[in-house]
Amino acid sequence: MRICDRVTILRLGKVVAASKCESLNKQEIIELLIGDSYEGDSKCEVKGAIDLDALLQIRDLKAVDRRDICTLQGVSFDVYKGEILGIAGLEGNGQEELMDAITGLIAPSSGSIVMDNSDLTGKSVKEYIEHSIAYVPSDRNGVATVRDIPLYQNWEIRRIREGKDSWRFQKHQVMDEAIEAIDEYDIRVSNHREKTENLSGGNLQKFIFARELSKKPKIFVCSNPTRGIDVKASSFIRKRLVEESENGMAIIVSSGDFDELFYLCDA
Repeated sequence: MRICDRVTILRLGKVVAASKCESLNKQEIIELLIGDSYEGDSKCEVKGAIDLDALLQIRDLKAVDRRDICTLQGVSFDVYKGEILGIAGLEGNGQEELMDAITGLIAPSSGSIVMDNSDLTGKSVKEYIEHSIAYVPSDRNGVATVRDIPLYQNWEIRRIREGKDSWRFQKHQVMDEAIEAIDEYDIRVSNHREKTENLSGGNLQKFIFARELSKKPKIFVCSNPTRGIDVKASSFIRKRLVEESENGMAIIVSSGDFDELFYLCDA
């Protein structure tokens, strides 16, 4: 708006508006982009943790990246029930290794990860899941989902089911859960058999959030939660994170969007 004379807005491959910049305001442009009304985000009230005992304790954590370079050097912090903790910084400064380490995807080279007095350092991903830690990684297609299988099968990623029910019974249960999530989160797909590779960025991210939140985790870890998705989906995800924290969930958010962190975080 500051540097342009005219603006042309595309939605679903079609021009929906072409006008001089002074003829449109920010609100109108956003609504033209998404094809719907948009209320926007109001500033989240900082509430602080609702429990004085740390749920997760990270001490002197060190880790290396895929190049075997130490990108995480002695990080320590605590996370409390009902708190949203923000991890800020430019990409490539150890955030990915930090988020992967505290969810069990990689083992730290040193330091400790303790949750509820249980030392998870170097444990398997399964043990992190069993300790109720959910994860939305920044790579939606390569890590969070498998692109060429249906949504209902992606629903089972990072999930451990109890009991010895037959796969036929569980398959119907999984399908029902996926269908319910698609409806609740307003995920725009033809049906639960749609492959994830056919979803838009916003719809795919809502699906991943729905899957991870459905596990009712004690700790919810997410990296770049709204990067590259439309403003309406971004607003939905941010509001959902605030709601979950108000219900007692501990949330860790890593983001390069500093406005997003100021909106969401307590610390």
